[in-house]
Formats: sequence, structure tokens, C-alpha cells
Amino acid sequence: MTPSFVSPAAAVSAQPATPQTTGSAVAVSKMTPLTLGDESPKDIFDFMGVADEPETIRYQIPEDIEELTPEERKRRMLLLKDKYVKEQFEKIYKAIDVEYERILDNNVSSNKGITDWAHNLLAETRYILMNYQIEHLPKAEWNIQQVRARLDRAEESEKWRKRWVWPIIGWGLIWFFSFVILTFNPGGLLFLLTNNDPSTVSELLVPSIFLRAVFFGGIGGVASVFFSVIKYTSDRSYDKEYNVSYFVKPFMGMITGALVYLIVYVVARPFGIAPTIAINNLSEPTTGKLVFEVVTYFLALAAGFQEHVFFKILSRMVKIILRDTQDKGEGVSAAAPPASPFS
Repeated sequence: MTPSFVSPAAAVSAQPATPQTTGSAVAVSKMTPLTLGDESPKDIFDFMGVADEPETIRYQIPEDIEELTPEERKRRMLLLKDKYVKEQFEKIYKAIDVEYERILDNNVSSNKGITDWAHNLLAETRYILMNYQIEHLPKAEWNIQQVRARLDRAEESEKWRKRWVWPIIGWGLIWFFSFVILTFNPGGLLFLLTNNDPSTVSELLVPSIFLRAVFFGGIGGVASVFFSVIKYTSDRSYDKEYNVSYFVKPFMGMITGALVYLIVYVVARPFGIAPTIAINNLSEPTTGKLVFEVVTYFLALAAGFQEHVFFKILSRMVKIILRDTQDKGEGVSAAAPPASPFS
């Protein structure tokens, strides 16, 4: 339940009632006013701007938030006597409202994912402050910084999207139509590669299938360009530092297509389904050749679309073959956030 806060200035008009106690704990069953007597420092609520109010202040604690003993309640309030803690409370408390306003003013609220994520962190931060959970003050600071950094990133994303998205899409369209044309009509490249000399064709390399595998990999790379641009612009996380990757994805797709052809050929040859020169020259393709082409083109397209996954798998295979199992990056994890009251 999201905590609610009622301004002390608006609630001082009536003498508050003393909270009910049962045993050694304060059980809150409804919106109960918390009375601070003479044992509390008068300036404990300075960060709320009510230092000139009477020493008895009405502060609403939402229902079913926490059940505290009188000793724990007193301990938390006395911790606020520390000057640094009070300054941090004031800074964080004001920052919550500032970030709420940024969500609305910068039109980030149109993105439900960012809005829900930011609201959850801000609500948790408000909860920490309203219950004086000094031990979770680092988590409150972390929440504010996370929200602030994400909103800054959303603003930068919108700024660079307007400048780079359409050139990137245009680049992808040029390569997409080029790959499609070459896939259906690779004759010109075949002539350049073989020069109509059969001796240049080996048992390993069937030029027509190899070139189409390269082009299918390129089509996968172009699809990855479109997918990535749409994904990162829609969730407001587009980063211009990755522009180079968008421009080289078609070429990376072509490389993965060539590698896929070689891998599939090596795996399929022992089973007798890899095409040979004689089979490739037949007017009627065999079942083995059809299976080889379908598998090769599909894997080339998939590898071009997710080239980082393909190269990760390839890297693991090479390490296994070379018996290099040491990975300096393993076991290194990102720094965890401070403890949360809800963890």
C-alpha cells in the first residue's frame, strides 16, 4: 500500500488523540495521529518546513504499514537529531516531488514501463521517509538517483532519436533491397567469382548456395537493425553510442552467413546431405541438397539477426575445442543496490 502524507500545517487545527497501544507494540488499524511530546526535539520536522508549528504535531501514519514498539519509534525519531541525517531527509523528500513532476512534464508518462518503474521506486522512497527508516536511507538515495538517471536517459533518447533514426532506417532499406535482389539473381557475382571456370569451384564451396547463405545472413542483419531501432526508441533507451553497430549489422550478418555455411557443410557432409559439384549441376535437385539449403539459409538468417548470440556460441565452441575453459569475466557481477525495506 502506498503511504499517504497529510500536511502538518493543515492538521494542527484540532488537538490530536493519543495513539492506542496494546502490550508493547503500537498496532495501527486506521489513520492514527502520532503525537510527539516534549521528549522529541522541536526541530525534528525542519525538513518539512514546519519548524514554527506547535511542538505537538499531527502526522498521519497509513494503515497497516508497520507495527513499532515505543522504543523503536523513539529511536528512529532521535536519529533525526543528527544534522547530516536531517539534511539528507530534506534533500530526498524534496527530490521525490521533483521527480514526480519530471515524469509528467517531460512526457515520459506516455511510456507505461518507465512510469510504473519510476513510481514504484519513488513510492518505496516515500515509505522509507515516512517511517523514519534510517537504516534504509542509502536505498532511498539510490532510488532517487536511479529514477533521475533513467529520466535523463529518456530525454537523451528522444533528442537523438529525431536525428539518427531515419538515416539508420534508410541505410537498412538500401541493404535489404540489395540483398533480396542478389538472393534471387546472384548471376553477376557468380560470374565475377568463378569467371565461368569450373576449376575454381571446389567440393567444399558451392558458389550459388554460399552466396545465398551470405545474403540471407545480411537480411537477418538488416532485420536486427529495424528491430533494435524500434525497440530502443519505443522504450526511450536509444543511445547514439551504438550507432556504429546499426551501420555494421548488415556486414556482420554477411559474415555470420558465410560461417554458417561452412559449419553446416562440415556437419552435414558425413551424413551425405551436403551438396557436391555433381549434385549441384543436376537439373533436378536431390532431397539432400534441399535439406542442406533450407537448414543453411534458415540458420544464416537467424545468426544474422542475433549475431551476438551466434558469436557467443562460436566462442564457447572454440574454447571447448582448445580446452580453454578459463573465463576472466565469470563470477563478476554488477553491484547490488542497498537493502530495501521490502526485500
